[in-house]
Amino acid sequence: MTTIRSILLVSAALLYAQGSMAAIKCWTNHEGHRECGNYVPPEFSQKETRTLNERGMTTEVRRRAMTREEQQQIADKQRVEALAKKERDEQAIKDQVLLSTFLKPEEIIAARDRKISVLDGYLELSKITLGKLNKKLDVEQKKAAKYKEREKPVPDAAVEQIKFLNQQILDKKAFMAQKEAEKKEISEKYDADHKHFIELKQQRRRR
Repeated sequence: MTTIRSILLVSAALLYAQGSMAAIKCWTNHEGHRECGNYVPPEFSQKETRTLNERGMTTEVRRRAMTREEQQQIADKQRVEALAKKERDEQAIKDQVLLSTFLKPEEIIAARDRKISVLDGYLELSKITLGKLNKKLDVEQKKAAKYKEREKPVPDAAVEQIKFLNQQILDKKAFMAQKEAEKKEISEKYDADHKHFIELKQQRRRR
């Protein structure tokens, strides 16, 4: 009984002695050589360090602190990834809307043609109106020219009418240019949707 008790006391003492031993810290110095000690010198505290037990086995690895440049790179990468995910999510919503709006690619072309037809109607009416405005302007300018030929002042009302007609013509041309731009935008959008719709359908058939 005494022998067993002695063995237990010795074992406990050995365990206490091992547990109380200071862990060994290892780091790399400025020359690139490995150094070890009971503590890490302050000038190496931001570098990678390893903690060794009494058997020389690594029990802990503390990675070196990142530089500002590395932190910025990680932040930039996370920003880019977040933006890419946002764009993917938005595109997925657009794809779902496209697939739920049209059943066949021909429907997209038909929708495009209907919208362009409406704009063509506006443009046709605008051309007629523009022609009438140009004729009126021509008449007023000829009247004003006759006053000048007789060396008489052009009436203020005639001058104002010419200004008004010129402005009307400019406004109408701007309106027509806007509608032409809308036609181009609609055509490009629906053509792209038509192509993408076919691609989405093909992707779903392959799954």
